[in-house]
This record gives sequence, C-alpha cells and structure tokens, in this order.
Amino acid sequence: MITEYEKLTFTNSFMFCNILQKDPELCKEIVETLLDVKIREIISTNDEETIKPSSDGHGVRLDVYMEGDDAVYDIEMQTADTGNIRKRSRYYQGVLDTDYLKKGQNYNKLKKTYIIFICTFDLFNKGLPKYTFSNTCAESADLQLGDEAIKVFINAHGVSPDSSPALKEFLTYITEAKVSGRLTERIENNLQEARKNKGMRAKYMTFEGELESKYREGMEKGMEAGVVAGNREAIKKMLTKLPPEEIIAMGFSKEDVEAACEATE
Repeated sequence: MITEYEKLTFTNSFMFCNILQKDPELCKEIVETLLDVKIREIISTNDEETIKPSSDGHGVRLDVYMEGDDAVYDIEMQTADTGNIRKRSRYYQGVLDTDYLKKGQNYNKLKKTYIIFICTFDLFNKGLPKYTFSNTCAESADLQLGDEAIKVFINAHGVSPDSSPALKEFLTYITEAKVSGRLTERIENNLQEARKNKGMRAKYMTFEGELESKYREGMEKGMEAGVVAGNREAIKKMLTKLPPEEIIAMGFSKEDVEAACEATE
C-alpha cells in the first residue's frame, strides 16, 4: 500500500528526488557532507534521470544526478536491501561513463564519478557509517588504478568517532527524522513545504494512480498465468516508476522483486 502524501518522509524516493531537484544547493551540501569534500560549482542536476546506454539497452532510472565542476554524482536513497545493490552500483558507474562519452568527449575528459547509495541499513554489516570503494591493485594494496570511479555506501545507523558533526546530524535525521542542526533544519523545511505543495501532491497522486493501474493490469494477467507470474508481471511494470525497495515495502516478496529486476535488465 502506497503511503499517504502527507506522511511521506525524506527517505521516500519520490520526496527525496523532488526536494533535491528543487533545491540544488541543498543537494550540493548533502553530497559535501557525505563525501567530506567541497564542490565549487554545480553545472546541472536532474531528478530521476533515465539513461539508456544504447537504443536497445536497459534504461537506468537514477534518483538524483548532479554534475559538478570536476565530478558527476549519482545519489540513490535505499530503504531496503534488494540483493542487487552491489551490481547496480557497477552498472550505474558504467552507464554514466557511456552517457558522458556519447557527448563526444575523449576518455581523458571523463570526470570523476561518485555512485552514492544512502542506505537505511548496513549493507556490509561492519557497523561503519560510510563504506568507500575505489579500484586498487590486488597484488599491491597501496597502488591505485586512478580511474576515478568511486562507489560510496552510507549506513544511516553507523557510528564512528571520526565522523564529522554534519554527517552525524544527517544520519540521525535519516533514522529518526530528528532536526539537530542547520542542514537537517533545511531538509525539514523543504519537506514541510513539499507536503503543502499542491502541484507536487497532484504529481504524486498521478504517480500513485499509474502504479495501481499497472498493478491491477499485472494481476489480471496473473490470473491466467498463476499468482507468482502475475506478481512479477505487476512488479516489472511498477519498476518503471518505483524503486525496488518501495515495491518490497508494499508487500511483494524480495524474491519476486529480484526476479523482476533481472528480467528487465
């Protein structure tokens, strides 16, 4: 069952995308907090950017895409472990590079790329608030490949004495919706404004209606082919509008969602 619009939180994919698209400077500040970097300039931002690596390729729907002066960032909000997050990060990385090269750029012009998953769970079960991966040599750990392809997985429940106050504040907001500083106050203000926005509410209701329609259509087909097949058919249609974790939250099994994801790739 889809959450009522007035009860949507910042971790909801629809709200997350729309808030950061509306406020690029907030998006920039969140990325700076997560990565502990300074971004001089934002060139562009897009919410739910869909990129296709080729005319017959599987399209990728990115939550929030941001291009800075020297790097590009894909920021994903993840509220459930769908079992394919690691491989998705690999695929997203390649697709972003391919899309950039379509614009006629030389390989050496590729910008540093960050794929960031903000998870409300610990994907690696090590208790860290942040897991950062870049390519290193297996035979010499201090030798970096230098391809500037970086993947970052945030664990909202992670604790570390080395975390910055801003990161701690942000993670507490993700897990408890608690405002405790300037950054989270800004997020909360955007959230409250979004909840009052009639245009966004109408957009969400249209979005919800499309999902319910696709669900019913899939279930009707499923009556002929069996319940499991019907579920997966409905899920495949919903995947065009909704991330896997939200479909799982609606009551579909993780197994069916993973199978539907694989079928659409």
